[in-house]
Amino acid sequence: MKNALIVLFGFLMSLNSSSQCRDIYGNPAECPTEGDSLLVYVNALKVYDFYEKNPDYIKLKTQKLRTRHEVLNCFYQLRVAVDSFKTIWNRRERFLSGENLPEVLMPRDGKNIPIDSYYLRIDSYRFYQRELENGILNMKSPFPVYDSRIFPLVINSYENRYGRDESNGDLVNVALYIPVTVKPFRMLTDSEKVIRKKILGEFDTRRKDPPKNFSYTVPPSNAVPMYYRSPLGGGSLIGYMVGRRFRKCLPTDEYYWTLPQWLRDLLNDNASLEKYLRSKIGDYYEGLL
Repeated sequence: MKNALIVLFGFLMSLNSSSQCRDIYGNPAECPTEGDSLLVYVNALKVYDFYEKNPDYIKLKTQKLRTRHEVLNCFYQLRVAVDSFKTIWNRRERFLSGENLPEVLMPRDGKNIPIDSYYLRIDSYRFYQRELENGILNMKSPFPVYDSRIFPLVINSYENRYGRDESNGDLVNVALYIPVTVKPFRMLTDSEKVIRKKILGEFDTRRKDPPKNFSYTVPPSNAVPMYYRSPLGGGSLIGYMVGRRFRKCLPTDEYYWTLPQWLRDLLNDNASLEKYLRSKIGDYYEGLL
């Protein structure tokens, strides 16, 4: 069972002669219990069934999270989505208080959506979050739960094309745990064990440590994260504003290796990067660090 858990969660790593649990960020963590796994499993069943069996939604694509870095990037995207939702929430609150703001997208009932209906922290490892999008939210959908010690394996995209309510047109990008891969091991049937082994064989979510002579750089304490925002929602961390200058992500930053190649190409092209930064920041921007 121990070996099965190592493959399933992908968070155990060897430290000399012993092992200890770590979260997706590589930080020491309490090992998830069978109860933790059961919570994720039951929730994954509800979320998966809602979108897979709902006649209003069609699946557009599946992105497999094959490596730890891809999972790490997924969790950063979740964090960016929360930041974006809070920005939208604040604009709605200002609009509802009478401030004259252009282009404020409000729910059809004219009420703001509470932040804890989109994101709710449970404890230091677990949280609820709707999805990676925050335009149209189907509040009838199950509230997905995430555990930073347990790796989701896919990001699925769905579109509500056939609904007749306010969710029509809803575009969903949601990180999912495949239920059979997070079901407590002792509860698995023999056929489920075979299925799980086959699914997990396509992924490598084990943590890869850097070479011994490799050290990551640490941004200054006053650095403000800056994200490249995707037109489809979400974003990727590309660096930090330190005062009015930009400190870009470097190969010595662990997060650098979670970025898609085209964003790494942008970071390596200072002329194109500065053009992008000036388009987003304007005269406040004073150059690269």
